[in-house]
Amino acid sequence: MQLMNFEAMWGLTGTLAERLQGIKDRGYDGVEAGLPEFMARLGDIETREVADFRHILDDLELAYIPMIFTYEPEFADRWGGMEIESSATHAVTFQQQVEAAAAYAPMQMTAHSGSDAMTLSEALAFFEAALAVESDVGIPIGHETHRMRILYSPFVWREIHQELPDLRTVADISHWVNVCERIPDDLEDLFLSCTAAAIHIHGRVGHPEGPQVSDPRAPEHLHLVEWHERWWRSVLTDALESGSEIVTFDPEYGPPPYMSTLPYTGAPVAALEEVRLWARERIGIVLSELQQALSS
Repeated sequence: MQLMNFEAMWGLTGTLAERLQGIKDRGYDGVEAGLPEFMARLGDIETREVADFRHILDDLELAYIPMIFTYEPEFADRWGGMEIESSATHAVTFQQQVEAAAAYAPMQMTAHSGSDAMTLSEALAFFEAALAVESDVGIPIGHETHRMRILYSPFVWREIHQELPDLRTVADISHWVNVCERIPDDLEDLFLSCTAAAIHIHGRVGHPEGPQVSDPRAPEHLHLVEWHERWWRSVLTDALESGSEIVTFDPEYGPPPYMSTLPYTGAPVAALEEVRLWARERIGIVLSELQQALSS
């Protein structure tokens, strides 16, 4: 089984071409990012760079996992005042972005789906529509376990999974550790059901008071690293046992304010790209150990 490593555009600096070249130079197989039109709306890339995105990916031979960000007008303030059309809904923006992303023929997509403010009936209606869109485009879509979104909590996931067992996830366990405000060893069944449904791993280590430790290489965080790796190992084991040819991983550590900073100066406490490379190396070791154990 091949491990494909993706780097997020989040936190990288420079022009679009410079950022994608850096991802290639650091040895990643691909990039995970929003659609270029959406990134331009947020100000993450220049409008003139939108048309270059596909060409640069092709020239660098980088795979692409599109990230789908659903929204409604209420999200304008959350995204720095981005102008949002009054008719926008989570279901409509999901379908629009998925259909646009399908033009890239990606192996899969990652979705930030809905809102944590949705009722259970609203969330189920959204996911039922999302599953229909996924079926229409014929590309696997994982819904990330992310704060602010429907799957912000393992308890919400439990209710959704009971009704929609075919729904797939992007396992970002760090958010649930933060939301639960503890190392949730008492929720093993919920975490197992989430990792069994996962098509992609966001490999960031969180802690009870936040979604990202200051520096996962520090010895004081080793117990948290090993705890998160237990669940990533569960995703990898399921993939190996099911005969999957590819498994995907994004060491999705983020810049400040996700990354801790020094007081007064605001300087980040670690180098983002170095932390991501360290996490990428760790998951490679975990997979190698699993493959050896299963073959012995």
